[in-house]
Amino acid sequence: MSFALDIVRNIVAHRSAEIPDPIIDRWVFGDRVPSPLPAAHALEAVARLIENQAEYDHVGSLLDARSRKLLGDVITYRALGPVRYALPMSTPDYMDLYAKAATFRVGPSDQVFPPFLFETFAVEDQGHRLELGAWLGNIVATFLVRQYYLDGPRRIQPEAGDVVIDAGGCFGDTALAFAASVGETGRVFSFDPLPAHQAVMRANFDRNPQLAERIALVPHALSHAAGETVRFAAKGAGSFMHAQGEIEARTDTIDQLVERQGLDRVDFIKMDIEGAERSALIGARTTIARHKPKLAISGYHSEDDLIIIPMLIKRLNPDYEIHIGHHTNFEWETVVYAA
Repeated sequence: MSFALDIVRNIVAHRSAEIPDPIIDRWVFGDRVPSPLPAAHALEAVARLIENQAEYDHVGSLLDARSRKLLGDVITYRALGPVRYALPMSTPDYMDLYAKAATFRVGPSDQVFPPFLFETFAVEDQGHRLELGAWLGNIVATFLVRQYYLDGPRRIQPEAGDVVIDAGGCFGDTALAFAASVGETGRVFSFDPLPAHQAVMRANFDRNPQLAERIALVPHALSHAAGETVRFAAKGAGSFMHAQGEIEARTDTIDQLVERQGLDRVDFIKMDIEGAERSALIGARTTIARHKPKLAISGYHSEDDLIIIPMLIKRLNPDYEIHIGHHTNFEWETVVYAA
């Protein structure tokens, strides 16, 4: 049984399908009307699957049945788009989460962070009342969907007393959620190299001093090597490393952080760093080999992330079991979990 060829068959079976009123994320895409992707897009996906069949089949063999099915759905969706194929979260219930998140609004924010409206929210989370500035989508993803928390088939998430690395702090919402999870005896190290993000994070931490005591903001870019100067293209929350970028930052590694802080363990690592995940994993190779932290690694920034990242994790520590989560009804926010 070939995982890659099963996906090819699924793409072929749905290549002419048409969902009359596809459910898309209106908060992200507004009033845009989706149209069928050109046939060439699906053909390219099929060619990629056949050309790299051995790698796809290998990753499929690493996954539990639920994760394998979900990964196949995500790859099929990427090939065909929302008019031809629906993801598991393409339901009214998913969209209802935005209405629920909107009830947490408590007012405007004096900070502005395009492309979405930046507002102030108050959220009850794990026994804490959090107040923070964020996008509506942050509230949905972090506190309702809980995209970096896997409950089954294995529980992969921060627990009481854990030492956590939050790579890609952005607005500080994930750091605050992790701080609530780890409790008074836990610690969270939240990395973000962008001054605009750091300003939002500090403001949000100031609003939540009890949780902020558990968080350290590390203003560096995670990579495979520390002490290098890199540049970032200024794309707001989607800013990424680019040689001609406007923003300069210094690199760090998780292994260097562990050494500097004298940490005797790391229990959980989350990464959402706009395509730098592979490099940052290499920069955590000693930590991963020695401590086998639980992992929640974004796997959608590059076309082959969902193949390369699971294989890289297994190479860094063969004892990991790999799982897949997908947390939207469009192609973003696929997470590779390991424990």
